[in-house]
Amino acid sequence: IHGSPPRLSTTLDDFVVSEKLSSNAEQALRSKSAELIEKVLSRGPLAGPNPNLALAQRIWSLTAAAEPPQAQQVESERQVKAVTSGWARWLAARSKRCRVGDACDPCGRPQIEAAATCEADSQDQNLQTLRTLQNHQSHLCFSTEAPGDPSQAREREAAQGSAEAQFELGASYVAGLPGVRDEEKAVHWYTLAAEQGLAKAQFALGLCYKQGRGVAQDPEMALKWFTKAGHQAHAEAQFHVALCYLHGEGVKKADAAKAARWLKKAASRGHSRAQFELGLCHSKGLGVPREDFFAFVQFRAAALQDLEVAEYQLAGCYHRGVGVQKDMALAIDWYTRAAEQGNSGAQYDMAVCYLTGDGVVADVELGMTWMQRAAELGYAKATAFLED
Repeated sequence: IHGSPPRLSTTLDDFVVSEKLSSNAEQALRSKSAELIEKVLSRGPLAGPNPNLALAQRIWSLTAAAEPPQAQQVESERQVKAVTSGWARWLAARSKRCRVGDACDPCGRPQIEAAATCEADSQDQNLQTLRTLQNHQSHLCFSTEAPGDPSQAREREAAQGSAEAQFELGASYVAGLPGVRDEEKAVHWYTLAAEQGLAKAQFALGLCYKQGRGVAQDPEMALKWFTKAGHQAHAEAQFHVALCYLHGEGVKKADAAKAARWLKKAASRGHSRAQFELGLCHSKGLGVPREDFFAFVQFRAAALQDLEVAEYQLAGCYHRGVGVQKDMALAIDWYTRAAEQGNSGAQYDMAVCYLTGDGVVADVELGMTWMQRAAELGYAKATAFLED
């Protein structure tokens, strides 16, 4: 098991952009087989051999082992396309309801309507459309009332105690939509909404304390609000609680076992980075029993959501036969997907495979191309190879 971890923490800006979309996308893309296998393995002892491992492996063989990556990718992209199309229609309808047209949408109505036409595009374009819609999300008007400042109606609702309006007003101050970016005001409104129990506001407030945005940095307060949101099944918050325990942030000392428990909560809700981190925990025996098969299952679940570092780890599992039967064809497929997304480790391993003919027909020219790409990204082994 190898590779460098991806960026793990969500920033406040990331959250403001993707909050409404991420939960839908994650739910659509979650791996049912991984969830079922997790339930089976969780019934085993905390230490020593797990008597349920054979059953878990049988579930795997029946649900996923024979499924080629290409078919998995088609299904994942079909689900993403469905989510994308739904949001495109929502954006178009929202734009048409807005009485002030472009004044209510800083990005411009034509851009939103153009995004809505992407339903008939190719699968790759649909994936790009999903990112476009996420970017538009932070610029949407929150009210169809037009006079003057479009935030006035939202401010009235927030002042009257609407937790949703308070959260949206806080998010607008983070994005600078009232005309001025004001993170202190964002914290004020997030706090009011969070105290009413709104999970996404609790998570946003946790990010403010974690990053020192609009308030003094306070890891303990960050953990407090992440935990409150996590107890309401907010997957991203659950993931951040896990990170706090994993790295000892906001707690007296790191606690791998607690981190693993929170990773399981987020992973079971389809959170790709939690699945990846849980896979690493199982591969190292960190907070959970070491179990290569379950590490493989979690890496696969995250890889199916296009997390490139998970794709790389999954390729390594197939390449070395770790947690699954060795399969060089599948290893090359997953190395390729990770390499094409810019994973330098995957690029280097692809280069070695083509230069040595390991799992593929030897191709020195293609091998050197991948080696050069890895070196350009600063991968030390690739640089050393080219310098020899």
